[in-house]
Amino acid sequence: MASLKEKLATASAVVNAIDALAEEYSDRPTLRASLHLLPHLGPALDALLDGRAAAIFRARIEHFIVELHGRLECVEANSALDLNSPAFLDVMRNVFEHVERTRSESKRAMFAGLVAHQIAAAPDWEETELAMRLLSSLDLPHIEVLVAATSARVCDGAFVGLRTIALKEGEVGPAKMPPELLTDKLPGRSREVLLLVCAELVSMGLLHDEGIGRWNGTAMQYLVPTELADWLLARIVDIPDLK
Repeated sequence: MASLKEKLATASAVVNAIDALAEEYSDRPTLRASLHLLPHLGPALDALLDGRAAAIFRARIEHFIVELHGRLECVEANSALDLNSPAFLDVMRNVFEHVERTRSESKRAMFAGLVAHQIAAAPDWEETELAMRLLSSLDLPHIEVLVAATSARVCDGAFVGLRTIALKEGEVGPAKMPPELLTDKLPGRSREVLLLVCAELVSMGLLHDEGIGRWNGTAMQYLVPTELADWLLARIVDIPDLK
């Protein structure tokens, strides 16, 4: 029976088709010359099809495998795990497809965390696929906001018992632990970007709008993380410095 390491070593197959396309393209000088004539995009598209893109995609997958290896060394494989199941192969194929499109090292590490969680906990593969699709739909600003929201202090007063973040200051009545301003927790992001990101997270069910009806609060003013946010972050296992 092939080991997990041996199975993951087949990841290079993901970029074989890209390599083949690059080789075919390199043998067509007329096509390359025509492509170079395209205003603005010509040289970039030429580089994309001349093999450099394949090298980038391969490097991303190799980085993911290194991250996954480090996590697997720290976990015990669940005895119920079936690495020969079609579900495992489908999940890994989809993971590699997501990884090769992911520029962020941190996000690739999070995909590694999802796989490591599956190896250790052996939940349903469908559950891992759901978490993977959810993670793939998020960009780093989304993840930064989720981390900030789930790590926010528990408030008292009007938001007693809730981890609450605020997009703008407002009157919330007497409180020793009022909501934390998101702009203070994420000073590198503008309020406009944070507003857009929070609106998208609310639509995904990862944040809940708690502002309406509380001390004249308005929509998208006070937000709390949902159980779904905690569920997702728990499967990422550990969150490295976002970059």
